[in-house]
Amino acid sequence: MAADGRQAPRHRPHESLRVSPVGAVYGGRETADRDLPLLGLIGVLLAVSALAGPWWTASASETVVGLGEVRRSDVDLGLFGGSQRISSSPAVSPLFADRATDYALLPEVRALFLGAAVFAALSATCGSLASAITVARSPRFRSRRVALLLWAVASASAAAAAILVATGLPDALVSSGVTAERIPGFWGSVSSPAGVDTVTTSWGAGWGWYAVVGAAGSFLAQAIARWRKSAHSSRASTSR
Repeated sequence: MAADGRQAPRHRPHESLRVSPVGAVYGGRETADRDLPLLGLIGVLLAVSALAGPWWTASASETVVGLGEVRRSDVDLGLFGGSQRISSSPAVSPLFADRATDYALLPEVRALFLGAAVFAALSATCGSLASAITVARSPRFRSRRVALLLWAVASASAAAAAILVATGLPDALVSSGVTAERIPGFWGSVSSPAGVDTVTTSWGAGWGWYAVVGAAGSFLAQAIARWRKSAHSSRASTSR
């Protein structure tokens, strides 16, 4: 009873605020942590963009002695097709062409990139599902374990796609007849004489390949962060 005769409000135990291993409990309702899986979402964006980008590029340039003309050929190979751009500068004799291929005549290259596309798509799918589970803020321990497993699968799939292309493309190019000899590695450059001229060729990974590598790293970092958070929550639960 207050001094002025009015009854003081009673404290209701069920409305008290207390901390639980998975978040806060207020009014009998439990909410999970509200952290967004930022690293995982970045990984999803990178994995999806990798499906559309070039995974391997090559560039060859030839300087024509006496004319000062540089003829250039640029090749981009993606998961679902490739392109070649031929040009010359300055255009003493105009030379320009764009070509595209869907790997129909390159079965080994098509099979290699198809396998990488499956891994990249699986990575993006698992990352999306894990993000959805995390954003749903499910307080159940089983849901957190499923999200952790999906992050791990997404990272492994993205890494498998990158490794598959990096290790298999040199042999696939030879088997498909694109080059007469096996190129020395996924990255490299070489200069060779062509009569009195010199042809310089360089090649390496395209931005699509780097994107899937970044996705693998983002998913792995998200999995580690989720695992550490789950481990901390488990220790907090057993200590209460």
